[in-house]
Amino acid sequence: MNIIVDIDNTLWHFAPVLYERMKKANPDFTPLTEWHKRDIWKVYGSPRIFYNVTKSINMDQEQFTPYPDAQVFLSSLKELDFHITIESHREKGTDRGVLLSRNDKSKGDISSLARNHFA
Repeated sequence: MNIIVDIDNTLWHFAPVLYERMKKANPDFTPLTEWHKRDIWKVYGSPRIFYNVTKSINMDQEQFTPYPDAQVFLSSLKELDFHITIESHREKGTDRGVLLSRNDKSKGDISSLARNHFA
């Protein structure tokens, strides 16, 4: 059986990094505690600013530590014989280090983020 797992906010906490970088782009950016809509960024910047910020986070993803339970979560899926594909909404070129070869069905498609922290 196949399962797709999203990286951001599933395997690691994306929101604090997004906040930190959006705050650099606009010092008036609202704190995390005030985020009640997914498109909060629209009030504080253009789509281009948001895109550049998220792209920079995606390019730096290997700097961020996964949630402590992410390894257990992924391992339990593998034990249940799921083929794991770890995916994200990424532009071509920002997926550097995200996926292992999609042809490696024996191991699943586990990101280098997971591989670096869970090896």
